[in-house]
Amino acid sequence: IYIDESSYVSDKVNIGKNVKVGKNCVINENTIIGDNVSIGDNCIIGSEGLNIFRGENNNNLFNKSIGGVLIEKGVRVDNFVNISKGTGGRVTKIGSNTMIGCFVSIGHDANISSNSIIVDGTKLSGHVFIGENVYLGINTTVLQNIEIEKNSKTGIGTVVTRNIKENSFVIGNPGRNIS
Repeated sequence: IYIDESSYVSDKVNIGKNVKVGKNCVINENTIIGDNVSIGDNCIIGSEGLNIFRGENNNNLFNKSIGGVLIEKGVRVDNFVNISKGTGGRVTKIGSNTMIGCFVSIGHDANISSNSIIVDGTKLSGHVFIGENVYLGINTTVLQNIEIEKNSKTGIGTVVTRNIKENSFVIGNPGRNIS
């Protein structure tokens, strides 16, 4: 295991074999990292996110996340990636052999299946499900509670507002299927 001296890793993190953590990273509690994972510079794994609800006087109240993050084996996370922890005891999951580009934000309770590619600048909202072998093009935005089935792709700058069926190619804002 190599963890750059400028990075912080909570003592409540489980790290597998042959893991590399770059500079200026923060890996928070309740994170499990599998074998052969590479995490680039300036990443936050297990961030709290915005867990806000309205109080009695219509004021904003903040609620601490109690979930975690599971990064399976063989995952590559590039620089400036933020992965929010799950909520309510759930986990945000990154499946094995997935590649995540730079400046990607992954919301709470997201589930990314194995062998997927999430390209630079992509934003995944909370409770998103990504199937196996999915390719999300640069600067794709996926809205909350969306399911993208296996072997699907998005083009540059796509905004995904509806579920995507298996083997689809979606582009545009809002995203539309062209396959």
